[in-house]
Amino acid sequence: RRRSLARVRQGAGGERVHLCLVGAGQEKARLEELSEELGLTDCVHWAGHQTDLTPWYSAMDLFTLTSDSEQLPVSLLEAMACGLAVAGTDVGDVRATLPDSGSGQLVALAHDDVEGELARLYAELLADTDRRLAQGRTNRERVQRDYSRERMLAAYRELYLESAQR
Repeated sequence: RRRSLARVRQGAGGERVHLCLVGAGQEKARLEELSEELGLTDCVHWAGHQTDLTPWYSAMDLFTLTSDSEQLPVSLLEAMACGLAVAGTDVGDVRATLPDSGSGQLVALAHDDVEGELARLYAELLADTDRRLAQGRTNRERVQRDYSRERMLAAYRELYLESAQR
């Protein structure tokens, strides 16, 4: 997964592709070394910890989440709410969170070439603006319909009431 960007950069139009890493964590030093090793320092941007993510999502054409393990990632919901297409690994509740139209944008960790498959998905989506924008609209609609504050509060209320009756 860490080498997917290098593969995309080798393809047609790849010189226009950049990666923005938002957040902070213990993997940063290793990722900086890897970006240097792969000759990607000019196209990897380190935003660090941010409290207001909206401008960062607005600057993106595509959101990717390549975790080994997740449940329901808030960053995925935020990116979907901002109308971004998604490509990433098929872990936790990511598939269940995406609308059916986006489920083909996930790669199983058991795939024999996860990095290559991710690179292919990134390249396809970045080359097809109409498809990417359509997926982003569908993602936004899904979040508004199924993950709104009101919907989530109602679901929690229902769970609490059920638990209280036991």
